[in-house]
Amino acid sequence: MSAEQAGMQDGAKNRQRGEVRNGRGGIAALAKASVRPEMVQYAPVQWDDVEDVITGFDRTWPITDPAIVGTPMAALASRYLTLHYLDLATQGTIGRTPNGEFAGLTLTRVVGQPQLFTQAREALELTEALMRTSPKGQRKLAQLQEFFAQERELEDECLVREDTQAELELFMVNPDTRGMGVGGALWRQMLESLAAEGVTAFFLHTDSSCDYSFYDHKGLQRVAQRLHADHPEDDDSDPYPVNLTDQQIARLEAQAEAVAGDAAAGDAAAGDTGVSGGADAAGDAGAGAADGLGAAGDLAPGAVTLTDDQYIYMGTVRLV
Repeated sequence: MSAEQAGMQDGAKNRQRGEVRNGRGGIAALAKASVRPEMVQYAPVQWDDVEDVITGFDRTWPITDPAIVGTPMAALASRYLTLHYLDLATQGTIGRTPNGEFAGLTLTRVVGQPQLFTQAREALELTEALMRTSPKGQRKLAQLQEFFAQERELEDECLVREDTQAELELFMVNPDTRGMGVGGALWRQMLESLAAEGVTAFFLHTDSSCDYSFYDHKGLQRVAQRLHADHPEDDDSDPYPVNLTDQQIARLEAQAEAVAGDAAAGDAAAGDTGVSGGADAAGDAGAGAADGLGAAGDLAPGAVTLTDDQYIYMGTVRLV
């Protein structure tokens, strides 16, 4: 078993439990048949909720990158994105249907407030290390990090951080519970939580893969945008750097899997079952794979694909 497969084992088990409990399409059938909006329960998000949140993220915005779609690496990419937002958050609210299924979530970061989950950083580093054990994972990680860098550039250009005290990091509604008022309820509770912290203005990032018309409807102002049509350089990309052949890619992936397997075996022999030890082992394996790439395999900006328009919206905290 490869390191990335081992890293996704718990997530796969969690999804299987959900399927057994509800049957495929069970939430949608339940929502249409018997769940009324007032029956959805909302509570502060807990660390025990994280696996459900990651699964919900994967269902809401599945990874469609042709190089990894349908593979454990795609699941790792969803995990990485979710943990990235959890690592930044200072507060959050989760909604669940009467049978306990995930309905939706908001995560916000209020300037000056303590991190919501201190363990999120360690989990994020572990996921990143696992992604680095494969050239495909390295390429996807570079793409995501470039996307975050572009978001920060937009923030700098419009100076939005100077006029706000909080950011909405993640706003997600389970596709199976849409139309049940979950989005509106989460939005209202988010505004109440921000008001309680003394926040008067906040901002958020979104892109053309999302239903950003919701923010227009809520009266938010679009203060910055990065249009894909204005950046043709984003299309100058391949799944791997052009100087790597298919044979080299296959050899590097096999090498990375072997190194990661040795590291995992070493942890097992040492009796190390903690996340920290796993991160160290996966990090060593990732470093080995990166060393194998050498100068010819360095991932440059041209090795990412960014095709969505990006927007920043700014809103005021008004309770009506």
